[in-house]
Amino acid sequence: MWNVPRPLGFYKGIEQGLGKSHYMKLKKLGFHKKEKAQCFLVLFLNLFLSTFLCFQFVGCKGGEAFSQLEEALEDNSLQSDTAEEEEAVEITSFSPLDSPVRVADGVDKTFVVSVNPDAGAVTYAWKLNSALISSQSSSFIQLNGSITDPGLNTLEVTASNSINSASKIFTLYKNTPPQ
Repeated sequence: MWNVPRPLGFYKGIEQGLGKSHYMKLKKLGFHKKEKAQCFLVLFLNLFLSTFLCFQFVGCKGGEAFSQLEEALEDNSLQSDTAEEEEAVEITSFSPLDSPVRVADGVDKTFVVSVNPDAGAVTYAWKLNSALISSQSSSFIQLNGSITDPGLNTLEVTASNSINSASKIFTLYKNTPPQ
């Protein structure tokens, strides 16, 4: 990995510097002397750099930096300026896709709409032939064909948030019973 010349006794010093317990753990894991030295060097550099950066940029004067950080957190001055704002609601997908959707007495059919993820809190109003059948926070409804009239029907869902509303109309078809 690294082809750096080492002074005599370097690896022995590493073994002693790691301590007996760390040395034994590395030995059980199958590290060779060169790998132990590289591992120690990486750990040493991490410790050195983090200490240097702390003194250089933060100050680290008796915990003063940590008290400044606590004060900033309490004042909420470190809050992100990129807080996501609620966007206008938009229906991005829906199911079922076929039109008209065939329904039958005694058979449940599930209708689902999806809205853009940044729309925030969205409520849904479901209307069958202009009559409100459900007003909820769920983007789906399970509809039994027995509540529809024979022939063509409309199922409208309106998704609303604090900014606007968006609608999707499903056309339903129920066979006319024989006479």
